[in-house]
Amino acid sequence: MQSFKEHIMQDKQRAVSFDFDNTIFKLHWDKENNDFVRDERGDPTGELNTDIAQKIKDYRVKGYKVYVITTRYAIWREETENFLKDNNLWGYIDDLIFTNGAWKAQTCKKHGVEIHYDDDRDELRRLGYKGIKGILVKNENI
Repeated sequence: MQSFKEHIMQDKQRAVSFDFDNTIFKLHWDKENNDFVRDERGDPTGELNTDIAQKIKDYRVKGYKVYVITTRYAIWREETENFLKDNNLWGYIDDLIFTNGAWKAQTCKKHGVEIHYDDDRDELRRLGYKGIKGILVKNENI
């Protein structure tokens, strides 16, 4: 006979999350000006991190809930969603969550995230305090 705890854990879907900037969206760095390369509107330019895009798809196929958790502010929702849609990732993502500048650890914990991919070592350290595995993503453009 199955225990109550085993029953609850069986029904719980595993979850993974990904940072957006410098994880999914690889920003371009201008070494000469010591700043991000920007377009005519002043927005940083970049490209899809194809390795991370494949990981998102792989986790979805394995049955994980997939979240994008970013410290971006919600005013960037449309641009962020459009990038994910334009790069055929939107259908693999359960939710796009903006922390509006706050650390991600509590948000990850709230959503049952087991693994989080991020380029920020401070974020990863804070995740560890919550028992969440953090994986460092390096951007060779910076």
